[in-house]
Amino acid sequence: MRHHFPYRNRMIAAATKGLVVTQAKCKSGTMMTVKEALELGREVYCVPYPFNSQEGAGCNLLLQQGATMLTNLADLDII
Repeated sequence: MRHHFPYRNRMIAAATKGLVVTQAKCKSGTMMTVKEALELGREVYCVPYPFNSQEGAGCNLLLQQGATMLTNLADLDII
């Protein structure tokens, strides 16, 4: 049910210490979950995408806004 998505997104964000975003369009449920995570003071980590990728445009936007970049498996050790 669509009206449950905001509640679900907040629950996901609240249940974590940080949020790892591996793919997100600029307008997506993932970006709504990121918004909730930031409001709760959670860290946000993102994988970068090529500049012309619509599927990863949200990740690139989050990186520009200060999310921590993940570029390899060793980066997961910082979480």
